[in-house]
Amino acid sequence: MEQWKLAAVTGAVALGGVAVGGWMFGTDSAWAQQRPFSECFIARQETVDTNDSGEIQAHGPDRTVRVPPGFTVVGGGGGQIGNWSSAIVLCR
Repeated sequence: MEQWKLAAVTGAVALGGVAVGGWMFGTDSAWAQQRPFSECFIARQETVDTNDSGEIQAHGPDRTVRVPPGFTVVGGGGGQIGNWSSAIVLCR
């Protein structure tokens, strides 16, 4: 019978912590979410490798993603093991 009380108190403390954290640190939208984009696409490219000292190796135009006029970079990521390509999300 006492275990449900412990679970209820633990749940209340966790929810209270989330509420206090949201109030203290704010809940503003990300910049990309504030602008109404009507068109987006993902540009993929093989990543540029680094050498043993952590320096980026030389890259040429074949390893460069150029942002078209009117588009804004709103995100990116990539570099999974076995799939060394990166992705950039472009919107306008």
